[in-house]
Amino acid sequence: ALNLLEKGEAQKNPYCMMRAYSAISHFYLRLGEYDKALDNCLKGLDYILQLKEVRFIFPKIDEIARMTHKLQGGKEALDIYDFYLELEKSIEGPGSYIQSVVYMNIADIYMEESEFEKAKDFLTKAHDLIMDNNYRFREPRVHLLIADLHLKQGDSLSAEADYYKAYETA
Repeated sequence: ALNLLEKGEAQKNPYCMMRAYSAISHFYLRLGEYDKALDNCLKGLDYILQLKEVRFIFPKIDEIARMTHKLQGGKEALDIYDFYLELEKSIEGPGSYIQSVVYMNIADIYMEESEFEKAKDFLTKAHDLIMDNNYRFREPRVHLLIADLHLKQGDSLSAEADYYKAYETA
């Protein structure tokens, strides 16, 4: 990441800079240093705007929301996700690959906030995208989240069935 940052700075290449700050952000994210992760994520956002490539903005908004969730909580993250969803309506979306993950992230926060119907709606959207596009590697996570939702709603039998689905798909 640091080599890419040096290269990007030397060449004044916004794509390299965007990728470098994204890599640095993920490094800090894995270490649990969310302030530093968010700071580098936002630095990368400047270069996305320079590139004027819409496809890069959606994953960046998801990253910002996830870090905000860690730093400030679910309600603040959901505000960012509301912006994501509005943007998705007004310009071409990021595609089903990114959307399936974002919808699971949104559902996870709604479960945390005990807004189970909203969580269910987003999990249904995510599940449909995963199944329609044969993203088999995403199936375990969506089934785990569905099982967690069932547990929070007091339905342990359905939760158990989805835990088995998660295991089988893994």
